[in-house]
Amino acid sequence: MGGLMTRGYLDGDAPAVAALLNRIKVHAGGHPYLIADELQSRVSTMVRDHAEDARVLFVDGELVAFGGVPTPPSGGFKVDLMGGVDPRWRGRSIGRDLLDWQLRRAAEIHAAVAPERDWEIHIGTADGDADAKRLYRRFGLAPVRYWFQMATPTTMRTTQKIRDLMVAFIQAPGPPAYSPTGSVARTSHGATPASFARA
Repeated sequence: MGGLMTRGYLDGDAPAVAALLNRIKVHAGGHPYLIADELQSRVSTMVRDHAEDARVLFVDGELVAFGGVPTPPSGGFKVDLMGGVDPRWRGRSIGRDLLDWQLRRAAEIHAAVAPERDWEIHIGTADGDADAKRLYRRFGLAPVRYWFQMATPTTMRTTQKIRDLMVAFIQAPGPPAYSPTGSVARTSHGATPASFARA
């Protein structure tokens, strides 16, 4: 592996970073989900200092990883870490070093911005991303909830289907059930893929 080069995030990085995050999603069995403008909007609104709180990592000019550390809004408590390592570049300690930096940087931001409040680190991954889950467990992180994503065309004939789905969510009976150990039952509440596919 050539030399690893790290620098702060620049606005022009958005297309490459969005493509990276899409590759990570597809590797885990999902579908591309980001475009450059959406990624740029997230970074611009959530990451306070692009030079200090977001990193892009390159090897021989190729983007191999990205990490961002958002600052919660005033009165907030969630630090939703963002980023990941290209699947082709895993197994080289890049992810471990990046996550270590993210956690340390989150602690520094917390101490500077709101030391009187408790903050929580939140990080998400697709269930099929075994590498990411293994890395997070190594740092003492554990799953607390599961999400599922669904999609449908936005044509007029799907209007009733979307209304039905919204009603299913609104009528969902209560919050997800947690076990005494903190693990989460893998159940969907109210809306299901079957109900989403209903004509």
